[in-house]
Amino acid sequence: SDVGIKSCSTAVNDLAASQMEQRQNCEIEWASKISHLMDSQRSAFKTWIMDSYQESLGGEEITSHGIPVTDNYSPPQTSGPVLEESFSISIGSQLKITHSLRLLADNIWSLCVGHPASPERLQTALSLYTN
Repeated sequence: SDVGIKSCSTAVNDLAASQMEQRQNCEIEWASKISHLMDSQRSAFKTWIMDSYQESLGGEEITSHGIPVTDNYSPPQTSGPVLEESFSISIGSQLKITHSLRLLADNIWSLCVGHPASPERLQTALSLYTN
């Protein structure tokens, strides 16, 4: 009977070890799939951003840093009224720190189109103003 208990506990230990190994392999497989999916989505997003940017420039040449070759940058003309307000706030109970704020209600593309650093501005705008 003592042999039966030892063989039973050995079988349980072997089964537990097998399940742990299967679980680890499954975690590794899914982590790899997720990583590949994220890489492909990141690449597709970058391609879309660069294509949109190139389209907004009207085929203008872009340097290796993604900044257009242009000497005379001028902000794009907006078609409608832009709602904008600037003000200062003071934060802190004992030591007041003043911050200047600027609120702007406009189409997100108008922040980026035609600016030499459009990809960076678009990424910032998307991370700040979208979910």
